[in-house]
Amino acid sequence: MNLLLCALTVLAAAPSPAIQVVSVHLLSKTAGAAAATPLLKRKKVSEQIELVVAIEADVGGRRVLFAGAPRVDLGDGKGARDAKAWPADAPVEVKWAKVEPTSRTGDNEKGGFHWDVIGYRETEWPAEKAGTPLARVADVRTTVLPDRGGLGTMAFRVTVAAGGVTRSTPGSESRWHGGLAADVLRVAYRRDDTFLGYLTELFNTPYIWASAGEGRDHQAEHLIGSDCADYICYGLRRAGKPIDYGFTGNVPSWGGKKALASIAA
Repeated sequence: MNLLLCALTVLAAAPSPAIQVVSVHLLSKTAGAAAATPLLKRKKVSEQIELVVAIEADVGGRRVLFAGAPRVDLGDGKGARDAKAWPADAPVEVKWAKVEPTSRTGDNEKGGFHWDVIGYRETEWPAEKAGTPLARVADVRTTVLPDRGGLGTMAFRVTVAAGGVTRSTPGSESRWHGGLAADVLRVAYRRDDTFLGYLTELFNTPYIWASAGEGRDHQAEHLIGSDCADYICYGLRRAGKPIDYGFTGNVPSWGGKKALASIAA
């Protein structure tokens, strides 16, 4: 019996295997969702979008998935899978940042058509004192341009350090059509489900003269930015009207004043 107790004591005192970060993913989930995913989320401001950090780590030679949610889908084609909570006795440092536009405007046509490069700044977003370091509620309030009452789009980046290894998710360096690429996680809060409410999802994004792209690959659809016509088109599309992006001359064909007024109501 004494030998058994001694063995149990030795096992209990043995240190946990070192955890080394292999890769880090930033995901998001809405209430009731089965798993956190890397997909763009758009919700009413009265609803919460939770940001979730997922960490693939080496633990004593084994690959283990940790996350701030019980199930995550990393977008790698493997589907949703179970994740472990980060061990309470394992040190981890998580630094959050908001990736925000630094300019109100852009111009895709000056000097001939091109994808105007939008400037972004990564600003520290201090971690919350309570709760898990791997999850927190999304906050789209701006720190660079004027805030719109917590409405609009915000992109995020996290940097995780553990086991002597530091890894970050994509940030301001990851680009597509002059703006942020889809691998930079972003979320959008809107006022409500009216035409004008949907327009508030584009708050915190720049006005881009001659914003462009086809259908779902348009800059407005990716919440990069828009010009006046595409701003209207975005709201109509979000309200369920099947129209294509165009220019100001197309606005009358999108339904006229009566149709626009009925959607805006």
